[in-house]
Parts: sequence; structure tokens; C-alpha cells
Amino acid sequence: MVYRNDRNEFVAEYDFTTRAFYSIRHWESLTMREAEGRFWSGSASPDGLRQYDGSWSPETADHVLDDYLPQLAVVRALEHDTVPVRIERSAEGELLVIATLPRGAWSPPAHKLSDYEIQRWGGPERLFRDVVYTLRDDLTVASKSHPIYRSFTDHPYQTLLYDVDPRSPAGLQVVHTLPQSLANSIRLAELRFDASGDQARFSKDGVLDFVAARRIEKRERIPVITAAEADANPQNRPVPLRGDRPPALSLRTGLMGAGAVLVAIGLLAWFRMRRG
Repeated sequence: MVYRNDRNEFVAEYDFTTRAFYSIRHWESLTMREAEGRFWSGSASPDGLRQYDGSWSPETADHVLDDYLPQLAVVRALEHDTVPVRIERSAEGELLVIATLPRGAWSPPAHKLSDYEIQRWGGPERLFRDVVYTLRDDLTVASKSHPIYRSFTDHPYQTLLYDVDPRSPAGLQVVHTLPQSLANSIRLAELRFDASGDQARFSKDGVLDFVAARRIEKRERIPVITAAEADANPQNRPVPLRGDRPPALSLRTGLMGAGAVLVAIGLLAWFRMRRG
């Protein structure tokens, strides 16, 4: 699956069996979780990744893919042992899944919240905020309403609308346009499934090998301009860069695993159990 606009691309792969994943965004920023649970984040280079042992739990680390596969967040909320969840019907009859989270976010804060920050949120009892997922009849996610956790005033909420790409398989929602990037038109360009179960591609070394291969591929696509061509076309003469800058990284998102449809199957089973 490839998300792309005129300037940016995004690459991610997800294994629905082990929940291993990686995502590469915006000039080589890499976030990944290996099948064994090791979580890495940083720049896409051997010396640029940092391993996180405590602040990112294996159950929530894949939240970085929620805007591409929004059903992941709903399944995560229903499965998580410590997250209070309730299921309701709106006045319009829509199915609502409401999860109560610290600051209304799956991601941990970059630092330990100070007493001052906690009080600005309204104290410990108000630090936990509801995140509301609105589901369609086919259990795809229509929207998510969550607090803007960088703002403390009145805890304003933001609502993201999720579409469904027509290439999505039955039971799995893949969005066509990123809800936070409508102005930039970052849209799904490619979608691919692989049932091989190859876990090597989700290892740190496997992902870095993929990054290196993409760098070479991008470099080979750039035409070599001779001195004569540059003199004949001065308006197209390349401008030298100061220092050695890495090439832009292409973004490709592959969804891994034959168990993708299990997302919707799990949701159906959960709702039947809650209703039963």
C-alpha cells in the first residue's frame, strides 16, 4: 500500500498475526516493532534507531498506523485489559465504541507529566478523556473524536473522518485519503497483501536492508546530467548541495498476513458477546 502526494510518500507493513510492523515517513523517519516485541524509533539508519523498552507497550505501539487502518484502534480498545471501554448507540442509531485514555491518546507522553501539567488538565480524575469511534453498519470506522492533547483550554475535541478505499478487502478498512492530510492530498497509491508469513522483513536488519535497497532504486532513477548538457541548458543546471544529504525515501505500505479479515471477524464476535 503506497500513500503519496506530490512531495511525500509513506511506507508501512503490518503483520496481523504477530502485530509486527514498520512505518517509514517523511525523509527516513522510522518506527517499528519486531515480532518479538522490540520497539524501535528514529532515523532509518543503523546508528539512528533507538530501542524503547518501557514507555511503549507492545499492545499500543501500532497506534501510528491507526489513520491508515482505523479498525486497529477499535480492536485494540476492545482487547486491552486496562482500558475502560463502553459500547453505545447514538441518537441517530450509530454504533459507538468509547475508550477512556490518558489525555485521550494511545501514545505515551514524551516526558513524565509534571504536577503542573496534570493540574492544567483538571487534575488526575480529568486527565483521562474519552475517545469516540463511530462505526458504520459494516463495522468500518466512520470517524474518531478525540481531545487535542496539546491544548489544555476547555479540552477541545477534534473529529477525524475516515473513508474506505474501494480496493479494501472484505472485512478490512484501508483508508483512501489520510484524514489529517486532506489539503496535501496524501492518497493510497498501491495496496498489496502477502500471506508468506516472512518475519525477516519485520526485523530491524530486514527493514534497514529494505531502506538501503530503496535508496539505491531512487538513486538509479535520477538522470545523470553531463557538463555539456548543463552548459547547454543553464536553467536546468543542478544546484550543488552543502554536504552529503541522504536522498528522499519513497513510501510504500504493504499489509502483511492472510489474517487481515480477522479484524472484522473479531469485532463481530465481540459485539455479539457484549449483546448476548
